[in-house]
Amino acid sequence: MSNTYNCSFHHIIFSTKDRKYLIKEYFREDMYRIIINVSNSHRCKIIKINGIEDHIHILVQIHPSISNSRYLQIIKGTTTSWVNEKVRPSYGHFSWQEGYSIFSVSYSNLESVKSYIEKQELHHLNRTFLSEITLLNELTNN
Repeated sequence: MSNTYNCSFHHIIFSTKDRKYLIKEYFREDMYRIIINVSNSHRCKIIKINGIEDHIHILVQIHPSISNSRYLQIIKGTTTSWVNEKVRPSYGHFSWQEGYSIFSVSYSNLESVKSYIEKQELHHLNRTFLSEITLLNELTNN
């Protein structure tokens, strides 16, 4: 086969430093657009992106030419620089935590994961970020 075909999907979740509420509503959508543009420039396809004040979820197809860790390094680095240099939030320095969670998603589960990501604000009315990650780890380890 002369071409590479990739049909792997990933649900990625990462948090702000110390899970502080740093992702403010007034720049959140612009941040998502930057993530989408950076992803496109690296031939990665964002399927869904959303989050709340302390973390974001991305459903993405990462191009096989880039590793998961490199992709996250690029996304986090670009958004950190953009927030600190362009948005200049009143609370001071913006940064992400070092780690992340990444889950593979089957094609048959894409719609349910998209819906889950779309409804983040609703999910977090009754669930903390930590309990969400714990639940997702339990669901995927069975």
